[in-house]
Amino acid sequence: MISRSPRQTFANLRLCVSLLLFFVCCLATASANVADKPNFVLILADDQGWNALSTRMDPDETGSGSTYYQTPNLDKLAAQGMRFSQAYAPAPTCSPTRHALQFGRSPASLKIFGADGIRDWDATNDESLANTLKKIDPHYVCAHLGKWHIGRSPEELGYNVSDGSTGNGTGNSDDPDDPKRIFDLSRRSNQFIRKQVEAHKPFFLQISHYANHLRYQAKPDTIRKYETEHADKVTPYQNSPLWAAMNEDLDAGIGLVLDQIDELGIADNTYVFYTADNGYELKRDLGKPIHERGFYKAFPQRSHKYTVSEGGIRVPFIVRGPGVPAGAHSPAPVVGIDIFATVMNIAGGTDQMPAPVEGANLTAHMISGGKEAIDRIDDFLVFKHSKPRAPHDITIVQRQYKLIKDISAGKVLLFDLKEDIGERNNLADEQPERTANMYAGMTAYFKRFGWDESKIETAAPRKRKPKPKGPAEPAPPKPSEGWIKPFNGEDLTGWGGAEGLWRVANGTIIGETTSKRPLEDHSYLIWRGDVEDFELRLRFRISRQRGNSGVQYRSRDLGNNNVAGYQYNIQATRPGATAVLEEMKNGRGGHLASIGQRVHLLDGDERTVVGTTGDADEINASLKRAWWNAVVIRAEGNHLQHWLNGHLAVDVFDDDCAKSAKKGLLAFQLHSGPPMKIELKDIFLRHLKQASKPAGKSP
Repeated sequence: MISRSPRQTFANLRLCVSLLLFFVCCLATASANVADKPNFVLILADDQGWNALSTRMDPDETGSGSTYYQTPNLDKLAAQGMRFSQAYAPAPTCSPTRHALQFGRSPASLKIFGADGIRDWDATNDESLANTLKKIDPHYVCAHLGKWHIGRSPEELGYNVSDGSTGNGTGNSDDPDDPKRIFDLSRRSNQFIRKQVEAHKPFFLQISHYANHLRYQAKPDTIRKYETEHADKVTPYQNSPLWAAMNEDLDAGIGLVLDQIDELGIADNTYVFYTADNGYELKRDLGKPIHERGFYKAFPQRSHKYTVSEGGIRVPFIVRGPGVPAGAHSPAPVVGIDIFATVMNIAGGTDQMPAPVEGANLTAHMISGGKEAIDRIDDFLVFKHSKPRAPHDITIVQRQYKLIKDISAGKVLLFDLKEDIGERNNLADEQPERTANMYAGMTAYFKRFGWDESKIETAAPRKRKPKPKGPAEPAPPKPSEGWIKPFNGEDLTGWGGAEGLWRVANGTIIGETTSKRPLEDHSYLIWRGDVEDFELRLRFRISRQRGNSGVQYRSRDLGNNNVAGYQYNIQATRPGATAVLEEMKNGRGGHLASIGQRVHLLDGDERTVVGTTGDADEINASLKRAWWNAVVIRAEGNHLQHWLNGHLAVDVFDDDCAKSAKKGLLAFQLHSGPPMKIELKDIFLRHLKQASKPAGKSP
């Protein structure tokens, strides 16, 4: 045993205390340094065009914001930070853009020349955004929530927390109060943020929304808002209540995250980036020459997603964070891949930046309110088509000028975007020198990565189903031919139904159920008049796809807004279910005739298929899901016929004397079960005179 004097013991104790205080100070300093590290939130919208916000991306350009769509939370974000009016997605389609964001490089630089099924590219996993950020500081916790659509997993690219390798289908929701999983995604994002703040961990969070990609979904109350109080704000190009509602629901979900950042007191240490993966979804005009492509939701910009016209690649872009002046605007051309270099610079790790990164560091430009020029490797931006089918476009943007090569048409076009954002006035012949220089710069850029126009991807022409051979859609009815309008287009005068289930908006009858008001039994909107021998024409659409509806005719009144009789079935989710003949509650088991069938019904529930009306697959293929479809129902004596979009779908002779119906009520159905929404318009009816037209003859 070693003996120590009191003096030695005290000295040793003092040394231990000093060492302990030293380590505590070191830990405190390290903790403070970690807490001082900036946080990053990147919010990515899907298929959201440049002017989809109710705040203008360019304060001086009326068309750079929407007067119809309402986005109060993103308006607030723009007012608190800097908005870029000439901002681009890296590609005109989804997946190439998402790859580019993760590596700070254009799809061409990554040697990604397609759009779907991407499995390989010219970058290693450790060059990804999350992995690079964690090299700068291993304390960073990185999360990716929402749509992924990238060929390697989030874990491989450095994300500690993720939803996995999700795609478009993951975002389709069965909950009408959580369309496109917007609010679940926001709630889980907030949980992640709170957890990191409580643990004093800096974080990078990418929230990749499924909205506004197909299929379109929105909260019923939000849709109703655009059908009523905002109906007078529609424009020739922005006029869909469903899309507008989905866009506003997206904004509401983003607002939940922005509120959480404020409530946790981390706004002064958190940078928020907001942008989109490409322009609005649409497939019209594909394959047409550039000048023949139309103007749609992106107006005054031309075209949409899939093209390198401005409507396909120009998107919203907003940054808020420490040092970024509130209400600032920059007209400088920027692109989504600039986020990578900007994040690394702010995090203090430019020396960790992978050498191939092309994106520009926007920090000085933002902090100076746009006065400091953006230092970019190339003084231009280059974009390329993604799909193997036309359009085959490539483009270069250099300040206000843009050159497009329409490879399919073999034509080069030059536009001054400052004066001509709609790309209408081709300046190539007027400015041949600029045209030649820009074209040379663009082709040299692509050759740098091993691609040129001789390597254009092609695909075999898409095999289209032959057009059905059924009769054409009937001409619009004329009053002189005996047509009347059972629905006046303004209200439900002459109709009766359960309160709260049916309403009128924009000349359309709307029937709707929600999860908060489900139906245990079918409910009907009933016309106060009988039909006997008649022809009925109308248009319908089901905008909530799980729903089931129908047109009821020659029906009995069962009371409590319920009827029994023949039904033209409407069901958009089950192939072959729309336009079939059913019988509701009249004792014959419901289904009487399927698509494409000629049927003879006899006493004793005997049902015989005696022929066809055409190819069932072709008739069913004519159904337009989530859009307007034309219905014709004709009943003369025992002969019943249903048409769908101009095609005779079923043809039935009902000679079951005990159960056939010759006269009764006309009604529209809301089916029990899942929430649904049916819309009906252009309703015309005429009564047929037996004396002038004989009843159908049985087979």
